[in-house]
Parts: sequence; structure tokens; C-alpha cells
Amino acid sequence: MTAVAHQVTPFLTSYEVMARYHISYTTLWRRIKDGSLPQPRINRSTRNKLWHIKDLEEYEKKED
Repeated sequence: MTAVAHQVTPFLTSYEVMARYHISYTTLWRRIKDGSLPQPRINRSTRNKLWHIKDLEEYEKKED
């Protein structure tokens, strides 16, 4: 058998962020707009909105 290595990227999609905080899509964007969640970074090649895991970890530390 061959082992499949899963690479962990330092970025999360909006769906992964919603799952992490148990929030809906609407709540995610409302929190970004009011400043209670960090802004996503935009991947220039795909125009995807991605959150760096360190940005979210810093947010979590401030919330505690």
C-alpha cells in the first residue's frame, strides 16, 4: 500500500472558516464587515478569498 500525504495549507476557505466557528455564510460576512473577524486575503490567481490560519488564531486569542 502507498501512503497518501495530505498537505496542510496555512489558508482556509470561507466554508472551512464557517465550520470552524459554527456560523452561516451571512454571519461570516456580517462579522467581517463589522470588524469582529479578520478580513480574508485574496488569491490573485484564482480570486478566492482565503483566511490565513495565523490571522484566525490571533483573532481567537483576542476573543479569550
